[in-house]
Amino acid sequence: MRRCSLFLPALLALVMTGCSTQPPGEDESTAETSTSTTTESSSRNQLMTDTDLQSRWWSWAGSAPRGQDPVRDTTGRFCAVNQPERVWFVAGTYGGTVRRSCRVPAELPLAGPVVNRVTDTAAACEDFLAEAEGTASVDGTEVTLRRIEPTSITYETGSGAARGIGCGLWLRVPPLSPGKHTLTLRGSSGEFSTGARYELTVTPNARN
Repeated sequence: MRRCSLFLPALLALVMTGCSTQPPGEDESTAETSTSTTTESSSRNQLMTDTDLQSRWWSWAGSAPRGQDPVRDTTGRFCAVNQPERVWFVAGTYGGTVRRSCRVPAELPLAGPVVNRVTDTAAACEDFLAEAEGTASVDGTEVTLRRIEPTSITYETGSGAARGIGCGLWLRVPPLSPGKHTLTLRGSSGEFSTGARYELTVTPNARN
């Protein structure tokens, strides 16, 4: 992930990893009512709009306790720190690749950016997206990424609330079955590149 000096030099313009099972162009705000047979778990995976997803993810990434930054985490030790309700977030890096081992609740979908940015203008996000590329896979099966165009967001940081324009390539993965899984994320924009390989142990007791 990469930083640049916008509102908060220590936080804004991070570029990180993430994925989406929501097909590009589908209205996410209505996804939860698409069929009467939609399960509760899959509905949770589609409830968040692009704005809500980015706002919640940046709040999670930017408000970690000192020394427990999920983006700087090189082992997965801090995977579970401050995870929100209804979704399990994954993080990328400030550049380069990492390998993390994490325990994940069986009932929660996964979400996060493969490569993303938050800045102060839509034009900066558009330039970033013009060169953005990314891939994601679960157990070797490719996951379709959602391209999120420049979106106004408000999110929490260690210094309080911040506002910006968010964009990127994002993933959403439905709740995984109990057991071992591998999630791989790789993204780039221009000369910047990032990646993460998650060795996941999915269990109903993952938060304990």
